[in-house]
Amino acid sequence: MKSLAVFSLLWLIASVSSGSQLLDRELDAEWESFKEFHNKNYLSAAEDSRRRLLWQLNRQQIEEHNAQAELGLQSHRLAINSFADMTPDEILPNANRPVRESPRTTFGNSFASVTGLPKAVDWTKEGFVTPTTDQDIVASAIPFAVTGTIEGVLGIRNRRFVPLSAHQIEDCYHGESVQGAYESIMQLGGIMSKAAYGDSMENRTCHFDPKKTECSLITYATVNKAEKALQAAVANVGPIAVEVDASKFLFYEKGIFSDPKCGEKAPNHALLVTGYGSENGVDYWMLKNTWGGSWGEGGYIRIERNRNTCRIANNATYPVLA
Repeated sequence: MKSLAVFSLLWLIASVSSGSQLLDRELDAEWESFKEFHNKNYLSAAEDSRRRLLWQLNRQQIEEHNAQAELGLQSHRLAINSFADMTPDEILPNANRPVRESPRTTFGNSFASVTGLPKAVDWTKEGFVTPTTDQDIVASAIPFAVTGTIEGVLGIRNRRFVPLSAHQIEDCYHGESVQGAYESIMQLGGIMSKAAYGDSMENRTCHFDPKKTECSLITYATVNKAEKALQAAVANVGPIAVEVDASKFLFYEKGIFSDPKCGEKAPNHALLVTGYGSENGVDYWMLKNTWGGSWGEGGYIRIERNRNTCRIANNATYPVLA
């Protein structure tokens, strides 16, 4: 997908602020429908114009990409969604944070064999993944990725699936790394179920109760930075938490996402790898996102496999249960 140079975008926005007629008035009705559908309300006419321009530029890029998809030049399609009037920095607030690399010596970080693996795995269909959720845009996706991998590994071990509390991590851990989230759970002594901890927005202080712990961790494990190792982890362990560069798939709708430029930025979003497979000879990963069920393929994205697209194999982790 084409990207406008930063100076061009700033010039366009400045021009709107100064009253230049850069908005396509033929799109007025569509813009109003977008705002109504996504419940968008702005504080001033100037803000409305700025957001309208962002929406218009994103709309144009989406149309250009999908025209290429119609010609078979792209393997995935894009669509207007609730992010269309926002900047990438607003959508991915952790884009500029320093990424904490997983320790290379963490227990269980390698697999003896990456051969003889199943051709396809889908832990969602097996019943070891919770339904998709819509995170608060100002919140981090890390609690959802971490609880997702713990839920899956615990459920597979016990053959009984129990949703765990992402709110516990949000309330009790205020850092910005997947590794720190695991360590918070270890320091507290475990993690509670979603039902036991509760999800009320009224009490957002840490109220972990060790008597109601659903499970505890010995440590967390990292996966070697190779997609074959990640494939072995998904097949043998369960859903795996990953941190990726999400800047290129904000408007993903369907298909197998492929973009060689995805991964040029540092990881800025956490997702859960729930399986893998192939379609028409193209290998892919299945990832559960936290942007709601209307985003992507029912809240999921398929990303091309064996190219380390979006740095998917660079920071993959899972829990080692007690």
